[in-house]
This record gives sequence, structure tokens and C-alpha cells, in this order.
Amino acid sequence: MEYYKVTFEIMPDTPANREILSFMMGDAGFESFVDADTCIEGYIQKNLYDKELIENTIEGFPICDVRIDFSTTDAENKDWNYEWEQNGFKPIIIDDLCVIHSTMHKDLPKLKYDITINPKMSFGSGSHETTRQLTRIILSRNFNGKNVLDMGCGTFILGIAASIKGASHITGIDIDEFSTQNAEENCNLNSIENYTIIHGDASSINTSQKYDYIFANIHKNIIINDLEKYVSALAENGHILLSGFYTEDADDISKHAETLGLTVVNSFSENNWTVLELVRR
Repeated sequence: MEYYKVTFEIMPDTPANREILSFMMGDAGFESFVDADTCIEGYIQKNLYDKELIENTIEGFPICDVRIDFSTTDAENKDWNYEWEQNGFKPIIIDDLCVIHSTMHKDLPKLKYDITINPKMSFGSGSHETTRQLTRIILSRNFNGKNVLDMGCGTFILGIAASIKGASHITGIDIDEFSTQNAEENCNLNSIENYTIIHGDASSINTSQKYDYIFANIHKNIIINDLEKYVSALAENGHILLSGFYTEDADDISKHAETLGLTVVNSFSENNWTVLELVRR
């Protein structure tokens, strides 16, 4: 197949902005991305290329004061998914406690926790504030014997972290089939066996199986729409960790959660991205 290479220049150029843009452009037909020093390069089949769709996607970038320019050229005839896998993301250190890296990274620090993630086109390498905050919280907790549900699991990094911390079983659900395949691969990379991965949405939740913890790193509107379903599968005194939204959206989610019998017990923020911890009393 013939491909275009689309070069995206992001200002300010941060790992989080790169990850968000890659995630958004996946919905515009891009198959893979390569991190370069001053830009990211996306690859898309020529028959799927839609300049107006790319421009509209950039206009919908969720962070203010970010400028994104792009240019398009013919791509060389290579396996661009392979190229992305070879370059991947940069290793991420969380509080000198955990290193998150791909199979391609070398000379890594020896920390208490080590997680290998090959994210491919799935969301969740740990570089975005939401994933990083949730991973930090999970690694600070004792999950011994806990039954966990990871909604919109992406790479399954949160589920893997919960397994490392002693969870008895983790169920991951994602609407994207490629993400579920990637989640399985990442479980194998980390020798995780106590998991189930499901291709589906909130309707796939087995409400007869009660969960001690539910993670959802998803868009605000999806959280509000699906929260009642989460509650129906939550054990008494169970916890829900929510993220994927801006700090100014937390109040709307908190108010909706209260109508469902949930109490906000913790709130964490980083660069205007918030995590809410809810408990069912």
C-alpha cells in the first residue's frame, strides 16, 4: 500500500501533547507514529488521507494555547507500524519508584517496579498526566486479593500495575479491538496471567461479578454516561478511580456520582488533568 508521511510540529512540544495528538489522529485514519527530535511523524494510507479531517482534528485539540502545524509528503516504502514499534516512546520514571519502558529501551534504572509496555496504537504509555497519576496511585496501594475492572484499558498499563500490587484478577474492557490485542501482548511481556480482556463497551460489564476497584481513564461524557453501569458492578465500599478529564469538569462528574450513591474521597491534579477517587458506602 502507498502511504503519506504527515509531519506534525507541536508548540509547546511535550510528551503529553504528542500522546494526545497521536491518540486523536488514530481516529482520523493514521496507522502509526514515529517520535522525531522536534516533531512526530504520522503514517496514513493515501486512500484514507483527508486534509480537512486532519485540520478539524487539530482544531479540537483539548489543551489551550497549543499550536500544531503539519506538512505532508510521500512516504518511503517501509513497514511503518514496525518503524513506530522500533522508536516508540521514551522511558518514563514515576517518583524513582517505577520505570515504564518498551522492549526497545536499554540501560534502564533499577527501580522497585518495572513495567514493559509496547503501546503501538493504544492509549497508555504513562507519559500522559492521567495515566501517570493513576499508575502512581495504584502503585501506592495494597491490592492484595482485590478484584479489579479497567474500563477503556488501552495498553492495560493500569491493570498490569494492579496485578503487580497483588490484585487477584483484573478484567480489561476496550471498545477498540486493536487495543485489546495490544493489552494481551503487554500482559505476556510482564508475565501477567490473572486477567481477562474483553472487546466491548460498558454493556460488556458482568454486573454479577462485583469489583473492589474500577478504573476508567476515559472522556468526561463517557464517564457520566457509563457511571451508573460501573456502580452496578461495584462492591460495597468499593473504589472507582476516574480520569481523562480537565479539572474544571470534575465538579460535573462529582455531582453526578453523588446521585448514584458515591462519595468523593480524594482528588488529584497535574497540569489541569484531574483524578477523582469515589467510594460506594
